Amino acid sequence: TPSSLAWATSSTRAGISALLRMRPAIAHVRRHGAELAVPAADLAVGDLVIVRLGEVVPADGRIESGTAAVDERALTGESIPVDKGPGDAVCEGSLSLDGVIELRVERVGADTALGRMLYLIEQAAATRAPIQRLADRWASWFVPIVLLVAAVVGWRTGDLVRAVSVLVVACPCALVLATPTAVVAAIG
Repeated sequence: TPSSLAWATSSTRAGISALLRMRPAIAHVRRHGAELAVPAADLAVGDLVIVRLGEVVPADGRIESGTAAVDERALTGESIPVDKGPGDAVCEGSLSLDGVIELRVERVGADTALGRMLYLIEQAAATRAPIQRLADRWASWFVPIVLLVAAVVGWRTGDLVRAVSVLVVACPCALVLATPTAVVAAIG
């Protein structure tokens, strides 16, 4: 139904917005022995980033020092925090639940796991799935045939109710509306 499509669409948009909010605005970087707060968008590969308790990892990287329990549920679906230490990879958008880690940035911006995830979601939303194209193709010949049958039934019987009944019974709304709803819900 149109309301389920609207619900699925708004749910998907809310999910994408939540992913975008996972990107921190500020990152704490150690440069020339001093700690600086810089815009996360200005991080470069090779920067040494400090992530403290309650902070979100601003870029993909590998931990050089420190340990922390990291909540990666938004990226991996894993509901239990993962203990991370030196040599372990961490992804942008992960949340440090305890401890302090210093990580060497390996990927920034659109190259991060979160950036690639957002790109794939945008691509999936922008392209039509093969099942959608099939439903459109099917509806393009089915609807005219149903209209013709309804017109013939109405003309032969002289009963408008029977003609409308043919339209109601043969209506492809379930297929035509269910397909995009399912696709949008899957993207979400």
